[in-house]
Amino acid sequence: RAHLAAAPAPPRGFAPPPPPGGDAALWREVESGHRLLLRSVKARFPQLEDASLATLPVTMARRPPAPGDAAPGPAVATYLRVNVEQLVAARDARDPNWLEVTAGTRLTRGSIRALFPRLTDADVKSLPSALARKPQGAGKPAKDVATYLRADVVALDNEKCPDEPAVEPASPYSPRPTPSKRARGGGKSKMASGPADVLSLLAEAASTAA
Repeated sequence: RAHLAAAPAPPRGFAPPPPPGGDAALWREVESGHRLLLRSVKARFPQLEDASLATLPVTMARRPPAPGDAAPGPAVATYLRVNVEQLVAARDARDPNWLEVTAGTRLTRGSIRALFPRLTDADVKSLPSALARKPQGAGKPAKDVATYLRADVVALDNEKCPDEPAVEPASPYSPRPTPSKRARGGGKSKMASGPADVLSLLAEAASTAA
């Protein structure tokens, strides 16, 4: 009975090459920036907590072996970049300090300069501050900005100029006041608009003449 020769054992640490279109395709997405490694996510988006990151779909991928390497790299977690950016945008929009900015109870330095021109940058720096994550928008990335309690800013402004207390302005995020109907020309016209109005005017004129 003939015996088949046993295949030689692969060297220690060897792993079969990834299937066509498998790890190789995934790693090309990593190299193009379409996918992000875990370390890249943490470096670019440090505000993301591990619990939030765990909600994202993850795909394991191996770095293809370089020329001369016996095996590909270890399996690493990868994330679609668009999923990470959407998660970051949603997280930033829920930042409690930024929600206070949009509500008007906190002010950024830019808002303070516009609303309280009597305060200098040195005055503002003397106030306690808290960082808020300003969401990305209009081609600008999200960033941390210093914010200040509106009550503290108003108190400092009044303390600096006690003879001219500041009239607390509206929040820069508040809607502009809507003009009245009369201001928009939408009030009732004094001209007669129908037969009933014409009769009323004639009766008024007759009683005046009498």
